[in-house]
Amino acid sequence: MKDIFERLARHLNEGSAKFPETKELLEILEIVFKPEQAEYAINLPLTKMGRIALEDLAKKMGKGIEEVRHTVEAMAKGGTVLASTSRKDGRKYYALWPLFPGMMESIYADGIETEQKRRLSKVWEKYYYDAFLRQPASSNYPLLRIIPINKKIDSASQVLPFEVASNIVQNADIITVVHCLCRSVGKKCNHMLEACFYFGAWADYLIKYKGARNWTKEEALQRLKECEEDGLVHLTGNSQEGNTVICNCCPCCCGALRRVVEFHNPLYLARANFEPRVNQEECILCLKCQEICPTEAITEVPGAEATSSNAKIRVQESQCIGCGLCSAHCPVDAIRIERVRYLLPAQSTSEMTERHLKEKMR
Repeated sequence: MKDIFERLARHLNEGSAKFPETKELLEILEIVFKPEQAEYAINLPLTKMGRIALEDLAKKMGKGIEEVRHTVEAMAKGGTVLASTSRKDGRKYYALWPLFPGMMESIYADGIETEQKRRLSKVWEKYYYDAFLRQPASSNYPLLRIIPINKKIDSASQVLPFEVASNIVQNADIITVVHCLCRSVGKKCNHMLEACFYFGAWADYLIKYKGARNWTKEEALQRLKECEEDGLVHLTGNSQEGNTVICNCCPCCCGALRRVVEFHNPLYLARANFEPRVNQEECILCLKCQEICPTEAITEVPGAEATSSNAKIRVQESQCIGCGLCSAHCPVDAIRIERVRYLLPAQSTSEMTERHLKEKMR
């Protein structure tokens, strides 16, 4: 039995994402998959490497079509397999989700607490903390990118379409919003749970198999605003188009921000092309910006209140990720967001993956 899960771990590592093959990984796979399901998983292509039709999978495994259908459909409902219907030929195709991102998010998307998830959460928290968060960045090209809150961006600063979260929502054909994996597992804060946006094929899968609902664009834009009010950071893939997810992250639970804040790993995500600029004369030193900053990049100038110094707030640029939360939460509009760089991400998600692999550090 152990051998089947070791083989599955190796199969998961055939993709671009690499998962350290520790005892915790094997325990995670044993919780998520039954042994017979692990056999199916090994015979399924990873989502980024292709998909397989039911008839072809049955032939490959030497099993009957109905037996195969029953198993892979159950796996899709469990969150381990992506099932999708082709718009070209109308046939249903299956692929194995990567462990992360993919499988873990889909398992927790329905927000239903189960004994399996309670067991999984304990092991996943340890595995993610030890195997991922502590590791240095593997590439000079991050797979994740900050999207700034743009409602207070300086009018002289040009904002490109991919730098606006609402544009991704407006251009999506299918939208759903589900429970955040990190907060569902971590349970370390009171930020909203239903805050992860999915689009396209992933959204369609979550709606059909995980009980998610189809959100209207108006509903999604309203939830985006609520996430900003809740102090969450918009995070998406580091490409200009083709992104299927917008995560809304907190530094207490979410791995991407924890890597930056706790483990000082700035290469894990791409900062926004914007940074805050403080109008010191208008600043009332309420310190709401300091409280809301997810990376602790904002500090009060020592003695500012007592001396009525012109400089009251300092932004440490090396720690700032350009999320715009400080500006959005300033009650007197003393903070504006200005463009400080013109770094363009990859055009597409496939180019993003190619650049990430090409720029991997040896």
